[in-house]
Order: sequence, then C-alpha cells, then structure tokens
Amino acid sequence: MVRRLSKLSPDSKRRVVTQQILPILTYGCELHYEPSEQQKRLAAQCQRWVVGAYTGSRGTKVEELTGISDLARMMMCKRIRWAASVYGRNMPELREIAEPILREWLEEDTVLRWLEGNTNGRREVKAEELDGERVQEWTDGSYMEGRAAAATRSRATYLGTMATIADAEELGVSMAWEEHDVVALDSMGVIQRILKLRDEQPRSWIEERLVRQMIGRPRTLMWVKGHDGVEGNERADARAKKGVKQGKRMHMPDIATPAGIRHAFRIHGKAPAHLKWNGTAVRGLAYMITDKGPQAGWLKEIGKVDDGSCPCDGWTVQNAAHLLSCPWVGDGKGRTREMLWEDEKWCEDLARFVQ
Repeated sequence: MVRRLSKLSPDSKRRVVTQQILPILTYGCELHYEPSEQQKRLAAQCQRWVVGAYTGSRGTKVEELTGISDLARMMMCKRIRWAASVYGRNMPELREIAEPILREWLEEDTVLRWLEGNTNGRREVKAEELDGERVQEWTDGSYMEGRAAAATRSRATYLGTMATIADAEELGVSMAWEEHDVVALDSMGVIQRILKLRDEQPRSWIEERLVRQMIGRPRTLMWVKGHDGVEGNERADARAKKGVKQGKRMHMPDIATPAGIRHAFRIHGKAPAHLKWNGTAVRGLAYMITDKGPQAGWLKEIGKVDDGSCPCDGWTVQNAAHLLSCPWVGDGKGRTREMLWEDEKWCEDLARFVQ
C-alpha cells in the first residue's frame, strides 16, 4: 500500500501514516505497550517514506523531520492517555488499573483526585451581562512556562505542569464560589463549558466540584474583557501569575487534571512546516539532515560506488558537511542547519544534484 501512495505530497503521506497505519500498529497498546521488532521496523519504514529518507535513516533526526514520535513513546503516550480518560470519568472498576499507570509516569508527588460520582440534584447556573456593581468576586487563570495557576483577587492555587489554562480558569471560578455567587472572568469558552455542566457529566475533579457548588444554590457568571484595565480582573490576573512564579520557586507539587495529562503526553507533535514543500525538496532536506542518501560519500560507505568524492573538485568527500558550501549546489553559499529548514529551493536543487 505504501508504494502505491508514493505520489502523495509529504504532508498527505504523514496523514496516511498517523491516521491509518500507526493506529493499527498501536492497537491494544494500553495493555502491552512494548513494541515488537517487526512493529519497530514497519514504523521506521513509514517515517522514511514520508520524507523520502534512505534505508538506515532512523532515530531522532527522522522523527524531527516527520513530526512522528518514536513507536515506543507513542505506545507509552496512548497508554497514559487511556489512563487519563479513566481518571476523568467515574469508572471505579478501572481505577485500580489506571492509577498505577499514572503513578509510573507522573512525578512522585503529583496529586491525583478521582471523581466520586455523587452529583445528583438540580444544577443552577446562568450567564449575564457584566454588571460591576453586582460582581462579588473576580477570577482568572494563568499559564506560563508550562505551568498553570488559578486565582481570585485574594488568593491563588498552583496547579503546575499537569493542567491546562482552561483547568485553571475553571478552578478559579470554583474557588470564588466557595464564598460568593456572582463571579466575573475573562474566558468566554470556560463560561460556555460551565453552562453545559447543567446537563453534561463532569470531565475532571474540578468540574465535579463546580457541579456540586451549582447544586448548593443558584450561581451567576459574567464575562469581562481581559486586560482592559478593569481593576478586579487585573488583580486576579496578577495574583494568578504570582501563583505560577511562587509555585515554581517553591517546587510545589503538580495537581493533575485529565486534560493536563493528555496535553503533556501528546502522541504526535505538530506537523513540521517543511512537509508542505514538494516531495523533491523534502527528500533533499532528509539527505542533508540524516547525511544518508544518493550523495557519493554515503554510497561509497555502503559499498555501492568506489569514488566518494564530489565532482566539484574531484577529491573532497561528498557528504552533508561539504554540500552545505559546495559551489555546484545552488549559489554555493554556506548553509546552517536553521537555513536548511527554510530554504525549499536550495533543498530541491540539492536533491536533483545528488540524484
């Protein structure tokens, strides 16, 4: 199948691999996440196919070129994400399986708070236009340097690296609802999510806490434009940022959320921009980054040719280091690694030159 799809663009090839092939390779890895040698070979072949790299090219360089994780890490991330889905639902029957998985990969002092599941009762919450005179408390969340914190005007709670900005915003509302009913925040997305909790089941311990507070008495949310000079919002924002800095400085433990765990253990990275190039240019980039391809130096190393010199002078070995400044390639100017990632035309010329 891979050979039949050889005319696809590099970006389309990556989609085929990540959406069709790898899900089959990793099926059931939640139970057995150590890949076999055959699985490893096939995954490496798929990575090389995406960028046109030569056989033998593998490891972090090819992963960097394709944006596709190593198979063992991919299986490990899927296993952790499955455990996170159990962590975000009321599933006591699977908790004994999921908790050891999370404990194995999270920091030893990371706090895990499981859903209790008793959230029966009428949930009352509504959103209204901002009325500064009625607002009883202002809340905000902050996410800096990969760490999150929630805050009201007077106090902050550090969540750490295993939570998202949405988790911080929701926790800020919950903190304010401990003493007040009318709360203002600057995240419309979080307000909409909290309103949906009137009918939907909570997805984390923070949302379960919000649901319990809704059952207690009617609540009101108001939206305020962020960073617009509103005193209450600015104070909450400053408190949240201070909470992040203080938590980092004092090495406070992370408080995990399901979304935070999934964010920390992504299966694949973002597709690299160069995969939008044409196939020839991407192959040229792969030849340079891996230093394996049709260049004479590599062909001599594997015994396919007798002379590994570049025709530009007849004696210098034709490898990646030489090709960066070879006068017969492009304009002959020296290239850095950073320049390679951005120069599609030069990589295309190089691929045509060495073929």
